[in-house]
Amino acid sequence: AEAHAVAKALGGNALTGSASTEAGFQKLAANSRLIHFAGHALVDDEDSSKTALLLAPGADAGDGFLTLGELLELRLGATLVTCSGCRTARGEAFTGEAVGALARCLLAAGARNLLLSLAPVDDAKAPVFVQHFTAALARGSQAATALAAAQRAMLATKTNAHPAFWATFVLH
Repeated sequence: AEAHAVAKALGGNALTGSASTEAGFQKLAANSRLIHFAGHALVDDEDSSKTALLLAPGADAGDGFLTLGELLELRLGATLVTCSGCRTARGEAFTGEAVGALARCLLAAGARNLLLSLAPVDDAKAPVFVQHFTAALARGSQAATALAAAQRAMLATKTNAHPAFWATFVLH
């Protein structure tokens, strides 16, 4: 539902269910200005070779694990990549560099801005946060302004104000 809502608000395409294969993601991502991933991520803080975005296994020989090596092979022209999944901003970091493995690979692949999560995201509240973020983008806000607007919108309601629902998202 989150992917369809983002696609509708920003005029894009959503890959969901069995259509969200590695090949489908790679094909769509190559020509997308904005990329939104809403799903599960495996993030290993010790061994980045075990980090991947989880997609659907496909008949195209894809195993459903979009690994860091596969991300590095992408050539992205995206101005913004959002990963609405648990701990997507985490991972092995080099001394003096506070950028996790997934972020480093997406930036190396060509993404200019990333919205990622430092901690687990709440399955019910993340789509609410993303809706506020996406609405601000649709109004023409830059990513940092949209992030601040989404955080303020979450804080404005008693049911969404807890920092666990919005403070985990960071912009690179």
